[in-house]
Amino acid sequence: VLVFAGPSFFCCFPSLKMASRTMCTCHGTIHPLIPARTGALMCLNCGNIVCQAQGLGPCLFCGASCSNEQFAVTEELVTQQSASSASPAARQMNENLKRLVRRNPCEPLTEAEEKTAELFRQTILKNIEDAAEIDPVLAIKDDQDGLLGLLGD
Repeated sequence: VLVFAGPSFFCCFPSLKMASRTMCTCHGTIHPLIPARTGALMCLNCGNIVCQAQGLGPCLFCGASCSNEQFAVTEELVTQQSASSASPAARQMNENLKRLVRRNPCEPLTEAEEKTAELFRQTILKNIEDAAEIDPVLAIKDDQDGLLGLLGD
């Protein structure tokens, strides 16, 4: 339990060693995050996202254990549980998803951008070719005849 007293916090957990750790509520928005296997290190009890200013150790908000090992064990248990209860089709979809996630995330976007650029080039070239086939004098005369036809009745 933490008690707010002006600009500082006092921890009511005597077992927490606060000497090299500071209380921070930025949740990784100001300081860099502490990396974990599944992304950022966070407390599984209260959900606090641990930044480098807080450092490694028990959660400064609730006192629960926050460690990469805890995340690794939890992730492994979830993976084993989902693998044992999943159907063969779901397992195959999960493997396909993992394979896609391992690929460079920029590759599909690059392919899509290249295809879009090529289609744009083809459209521009087609428009230029169509414009070159049109005689400007006849185009103007056709436009004038069409306008006069609308006004003439």
